[in-house]
Amino acid sequence: MIMDRESELSSRNVNENKDDHHKHDVTTQQVQHYDSDILGKDMSYEELNTNNFATHRTKALMVIAVYPSSGLKFSAIWSQLECLAGDIDQIIISAPTQFRENVTKFIMEVNTTIPAIGKRLKAQFYLNDRYDAGLWCDVLIKGNVLGTGADNTTYIGGLSQYDGFLLINDSLMAVEKSNELLETLRSKNASLVSLNYWGNKKHNSTHNGRNTTKYWLESAARAFSLEGIQVYADKVCSLKSVTSSRQYCPYLRGKYPRKAKMIKKCIIMKTEIEVVDHYSIDKVHGLYPGEDKVRRPYRTTHWSNNFTLWTGLRDQMSFPVLKVTNEFLLRQIRDKRPQDIERCTMKQNSRSGISRIK
Repeated sequence: MIMDRESELSSRNVNENKDDHHKHDVTTQQVQHYDSDILGKDMSYEELNTNNFATHRTKALMVIAVYPSSGLKFSAIWSQLECLAGDIDQIIISAPTQFRENVTKFIMEVNTTIPAIGKRLKAQFYLNDRYDAGLWCDVLIKGNVLGTGADNTTYIGGLSQYDGFLLINDSLMAVEKSNELLETLRSKNASLVSLNYWGNKKHNSTHNGRNTTKYWLESAARAFSLEGIQVYADKVCSLKSVTSSRQYCPYLRGKYPRKAKMIKKCIIMKTEIEVVDHYSIDKVHGLYPGEDKVRRPYRTTHWSNNFTLWTGLRDQMSFPVLKVTNEFLLRQIRDKRPQDIERCTMKQNSRSGISRIK
């Protein structure tokens, strides 16, 4: 259980050191702070000008891993296209093969309604053997997005037509226009930037797979530099199938008596929680806290299932998404803040799954 946060700012305003692209004060105890690195001093003019990645516009690829089993999921994907893909050069929907017909029809609708997005959008279809990570990795590897390095077996040092990568899934609905993941990736010369972080970066360590203060980044929306995605391909995509929890996650034995649940937990550990371990800690950043340990220090409150925490993030930090997988939270937002749901689905037709939520 994660017990700590990077700092407690209940008595001061975090705007003193905030990045320029975050424009809202934080004064309540529901939402206390950003990643301490994001709060750090801005890079100097000289640093920016000696950094190729920071001074040139990124050519970016967005890969949306989807399992669109409902109209609501298609609404989530639509919102991402309207509000998160404005500065993206190529968008690929990566879907399991059984959704080929529905996804193809969806892309035709996008082409008709928002052709500026449609001309940059395509779909690829794969077997869904490793949840979202498998769908992302299939595009990167099988879709020939990444070239191998000098040894022809690993990806570090290889080439790609892209130098920025946004990996996202269909559990998130955009509620405002945002490009802050790629912007932070550039401004901080980072390898990996995630929308949400957990734990304590200053006291990050792991012992036998257990650490109550471990710093990790949620996987639902992450941006990578070219070097960062190459590391991800070598370390995560190389796990062809995380079905042997005994091999990959021996520390989970005994904690999850049901095999299916242990395998799923192992996949989460290897493709989400432990991903930051493959990078220098100063090259990974999270933008928003994923939990609230200030008001409820002994009970986890996740942004995706708590209306008060989500509202605090939204109103005071311009948090750009909501989670559509929590039906109770989604109903509350629909009933109390319908404008948030409607903002990034305005161009979608009346078949939106949102209207059918009761």
